[in-house]
Amino acid sequence: MINAIDASIEERQRTVLIVDDFPEDRRVYQRYFLKDEERRYKTLEAGTGEEAIAIFRESRPDCVLLDYRLPDLNGMEVLAAIAGDCDEAVCPVVMLTAEEDIAVAVEALKSGAQDYLNKNTLTAIELLHSVNRAIERVALRRENADQRRALLEQNRKLEEALAASSRAEEILRRDIAERKRIELERDMLLQREQHARQLAEEANRVKDEFLAVVTHELRSPLNAMLGYARIQCAKKRIDPEEARRDFETIRRNGERQKALIDDLLDTARIITGKLRIEVGPVDLAGVVKNAIETARPAADSKLIQLGLKLDPLIMADGQVIGDSERLRQIVWNLLTNAIKFTPEGGQVEVRLERLKSRVSLTVRDTGSGIAPEFLPHIFDRFTQQDTSPSRRYSGLGLGLALVKQLVEMHGGEIKATSAGEGHGATFTLSLPVTADRETGRRGDRGTGRQRDGETEGRGDREMETGRQGDGETGRRRDEFLLSPCPPVPLSPRLPVSPSPCLPVSPSPSLPLSGVGVLIVDDEEEARRLVAKVLEESGANVVAVSSAVEAFAMITEPPRPDWPDALVCDIALPEEDGYSLMRRIRDWELGRGVHLPSVALTALNRAEDRLNALGAGYKMHIAKPFEAEELITVVKNLVTAWRETGGSSK
Repeated sequence: MINAIDASIEERQRTVLIVDDFPEDRRVYQRYFLKDEERRYKTLEAGTGEEAIAIFRESRPDCVLLDYRLPDLNGMEVLAAIAGDCDEAVCPVVMLTAEEDIAVAVEALKSGAQDYLNKNTLTAIELLHSVNRAIERVALRRENADQRRALLEQNRKLEEALAASSRAEEILRRDIAERKRIELERDMLLQREQHARQLAEEANRVKDEFLAVVTHELRSPLNAMLGYARIQCAKKRIDPEEARRDFETIRRNGERQKALIDDLLDTARIITGKLRIEVGPVDLAGVVKNAIETARPAADSKLIQLGLKLDPLIMADGQVIGDSERLRQIVWNLLTNAIKFTPEGGQVEVRLERLKSRVSLTVRDTGSGIAPEFLPHIFDRFTQQDTSPSRRYSGLGLGLALVKQLVEMHGGEIKATSAGEGHGATFTLSLPVTADRETGRRGDRGTGRQRDGETEGRGDREMETGRQGDGETGRRRDEFLLSPCPPVPLSPRLPVSPSPCLPVSPSPSLPLSGVGVLIVDDEEEARRLVAKVLEESGANVVAVSSAVEAFAMITEPPRPDWPDALVCDIALPEEDGYSLMRRIRDWELGRGVHLPSVALTALNRAEDRLNALGAGYKMHIAKPFEAEELITVVKNLVTAWRETGGSSK
């Protein structure tokens, strides 16, 4: 038994050679390895390339964490030396760099590295995932190579036996059967390898989609916050009313970004098992009523009928065991999720009833519904039914995943049903009612702790439980009810009509004097910000919220040769900015016009920039943007086109 335990511990321990000329960075990576609760790591250190090569040849570590910048050799030279010592050039190397250089990344992967990480954005989870994936990938390849060599050797022996034993039919049949068995094992091995590769590719795809969504969702409020802050900082004289509106916008977007980060932290704590709940008897009917009253203004703004049906038994005996704040978060998430996906004039019905020893809560809506193929994944983390740039609804895809985890921590169950897209959705959860009323003892289903009538302190909670999540962003209920400033009324978009009255050209000394600019962005605050920046530079601005309005404005302009430039977001509902630009370029064919255009978007990956340029945009600017950069780009594009002798488009 002792030997088996020792072997198990030895199997979980992995040796990693850390190659970095900065001791502080080596210490950081060692601390990251200590966070892995499943495996133990033995770390070796090297500060130069020559030292790393020598240690690798002597110790043969399971993985090499290799910095690209070293004082004597660069990472590619060290990688080449290590590859020469590896079987079939399969190197357990993860390359690190502080620079985002796609060419270096491609060269490293082609040279045998298993992964390429950016030191500036590296997290413990990403490092552990990359190192373990590299070790497992190399082990799999080596195992495959050994099996291929074994297979070749067996085939050679089989051919020799067939040539030497032509008269021994029985022996020949056994040999043939053996070869078929080997071939079957090879096919099964190949199938397993292909399946593993497909799973890895799918995991990478989901990760890439999630990172793109996170980047977009975090950059959108950051764009408004930085934009309005820069405008106020640049002013020599402050208009108090204008400043109040701008600071209110900054506050609102700061709360929006905080809510997104809170959801990410909640999810991380659930994944790592660090989320704790404090339980006690909770009046679920009261929780539901409060959530409905809080959400009613949002429902009224969309003319949604919000109804509540309470079982009389609930009023008499409807207490459940749970954490009151987390239960509020569950109800709030389900309710706001239903309102979010229900169109104007729809219905949302909440039903609370007693079913034997459990309480059942049902939230039914007449919204967009759930596709049958997506229904099994509705509670998966980082998963959304529509992840395209033209999706109508924002969010990280974490709200329902958090609901499921919290319900299960309370000993409950939740399920979702839908007849398909366009037919609404129903979410039903059940929780156990209060047990053992005679005694003051109630079990904590979430943590296994027992209450004795003496109230336990809440100081040991590892996260804030006062939040009520909104289906996607987890906004607190008190953030809707309390605010330091009164809300600023926002119109759906800047005034636009079939023939808008364009403003008179301002002073010719301004950089964009006389330039007509069409702005397209589905977020009101983003439109206001861009319009404000360009108008203060002299531009005549019209802003719209959709690709349909923008195309109509371009093909049927309020005056000839207008607009002079287009500034367009990419992530637009129904039709994204890529599709809009392709339609514009198709329409321009044969008309002798070519509209100068800028993609202003929170999608900031290299592939997003290439997609924008490929669709027909002349420039790509990432949010949050610098006002001077946007003004200069628009001015240069318009000036360059006018100098070619063509029309203003």
